[in-house]
Amino acid sequence: MESNKERTGIYLIIIAAIGWGLLGTFTKLLGYYSYDSITIATFRPTMAVIFYIIVTAIKNPSDFKTDLRGIVLFFIYGMLAYNGLFVGFSYAVELTSPATAVILLYTAPILITFLSYFFFQEPLTLKKIFALILTALGCFLVVRGYKPGILQLNVKGILWGLLSALGFAFQCVLGKKILENYSHRTLLVYGFIFSALFLWILRPPWILVKSITSIKPSLLILGLGVLCTIIPNGLYAKALNYVEASKAGILSNIEPVTGVFLAFVLFKEKMEGLQWLGIGLVVLSLILVQYKNTNKIEGNTE
Repeated sequence: MESNKERTGIYLIIIAAIGWGLLGTFTKLLGYYSYDSITIATFRPTMAVIFYIIVTAIKNPSDFKTDLRGIVLFFIYGMLAYNGLFVGFSYAVELTSPATAVILLYTAPILITFLSYFFFQEPLTLKKIFALILTALGCFLVVRGYKPGILQLNVKGILWGLLSALGFAFQCVLGKKILENYSHRTLLVYGFIFSALFLWILRPPWILVKSITSIKPSLLILGLGVLCTIIPNGLYAKALNYVEASKAGILSNIEPVTGVFLAFVLFKEKMEGLQWLGIGLVVLSLILVQYKNTNKIEGNTE
């Protein structure tokens, strides 16, 4: 079984993934107020950067200290990890379908597992490969990828979807690499600064402010920032100190399960038998990755 720190990291990642799973609900509700996907994506780092700058200034001003190497790494992290995910997923949804975008996004754990093998020498075990297969199949079933017409494929949409997967992989792998020399708080504050600066080119802050016209969308935007971004991204960054990157990638696949289940509860969307099976497969993969296994692909013997 895992150590106490690893167990803590696993719980943090699961909570983070549940928070990300709320994104679909908030996006759908904001859509009723005519917010487009890029505006919604821009609100996320905007809310986060305001929060982390204020909290860091009050509680840990020393976390603002960094060096040139750190600035370069945080710039890459903010641009590729956050914006690759935020923008890539938004355009993938617009150009394909929500189900297609989710399936493309959740190829990320495969990328994370193999990148972690090369960059961190994390063991590539049969257990991990089996968990990847289970979670990939589970996500496919959860978003009803088996339904005719659900998957809509075009070159641009696929490329944006793969960019979102690459962004998520960078959030995990590059994030873990950065945490070897910098605190997770420094990573969060600078990562979101660079993310927001770029997205403000697409949606300037004054446009964001003007778009808020009543109390209801204000509360939804607050929920989007706090529940879908600030809390989950903060927990995930901290968890990378305790958990293998490959394991973190697999565990994060509870996000689409959360989204579909919330749609079932809140919007009365019907759940099919194969979707419930998909949820079961994802949960099984989460249980599987918590247990140690020494059967490495390299042929490691006991």
